[in-house]
Parts: sequence; C-alpha cells; structure tokens
Amino acid sequence: MSETLSFLASPELVTAYAFSGDLTFDPVKMTLKTADGKDFKFPVPQGDELPAQGFAKGEEGLVPPAENGEGLQVDIPPTSERLQLLQPFPKWDGKDFEKLPILIKTKGKT
Repeated sequence: MSETLSFLASPELVTAYAFSGDLTFDPVKMTLKTADGKDFKFPVPQGDELPAQGFAKGEEGLVPPAENGEGLQVDIPPTSERLQLLQPFPKWDGKDFEKLPILIKTKGKT
C-alpha cells in the first residue's frame, strides 16, 4: 500500500508551502525569515479568475462513441498485471429476484 498523500492546490500555494517547508503555513497571514533575518511575505497573486474571451469551444480530445460497438476490440497485453477484460454477463432471463433476505447494519434505535 502506498503511503503517498495527494493534494490539490494552486501553483502559488504549492510554492509557498515549498519555501516554508510546512503544510500549515498560511501565506496570507504568516511570514518567512530570509537568510539575512528579515521577514518576507508572499504577495497576493494577481490574475483573472476566468479567461477574458471565455473558454475555448473546441472538441479536441473528444472521441464520440461508435454507432455500433459490436465490432470493437480492446487490446490488453496478456502480460498486464493491472488490466483484464471482463467476460460478458449472462443474458438476463427476464425474471426479477423476489422475496430475498436483506442484511442491514443499523445504529441507534431501529
């Protein structure tokens, strides 16, 4: 099992964390000491929240689904330790499951 933690943050925030060496560092309220002992505070980032001309309306990367997927073949190397093809499920016989027991875990008064 991996012990790596994943975080999502802006480049400005990641830079502030890297310079401080502390994930609890708040660049809005806190300062860092420079090599000569002076306090340094990161400036507030400046920039547009959204693109001035709006987002590009391209379809790059879009691959529409095939009209009929019957003839499609997915190639997975036989040596793959990560991927495998699923075998098709048996066709539904048209009968629903009825009167099945249900196992429920509850907490408190039930």
